[in-house]
This record gives sequence, C-alpha cells and structure tokens, in this order.
Amino acid sequence: MHKSKLAGFIIDCETADLDAASAFWSKALGMQAAALPGAEGETYVRLLDPHDELHIEVQKVEHPS
Repeated sequence: MHKSKLAGFIIDCETADLDAASAFWSKALGMQAAALPGAEGETYVRLLDPHDELHIEVQKVEHPS
C-alpha cells in the first residue's frame, strides 16, 4: 500500500513587511525563522521545523492571501 506524507508547504502573505509576517507565523507555529540568502530572501523566510520533518516557508505575495 502506498502511503503519502506531507513534506512541506508555503504560507502566502499579502504584505509589504515579510519580517513581521514571518515573525507572526514563527510564533504561531513554534518554529524559528531563518532568512534565506540573496534575492530569495526578499520574498521567502524559512521556518525551521524542530523535528526536521517539514519544509515550511512564508512567502510575500501581492495578491490576496
């Protein structure tokens, strides 16, 4: 039998303040926020899963969340 597992997800946030949005989700999920390098860091912040099972990122978007 095939078993699927959630590997990760992206949280879209319609915001101009990615730091504030990632701080909110970091606290809400109990995960440390980690800046990404270069241009990627202008749009995404990674949330570090303490169990190292999920890949979660907060993404700054211009459309409604």
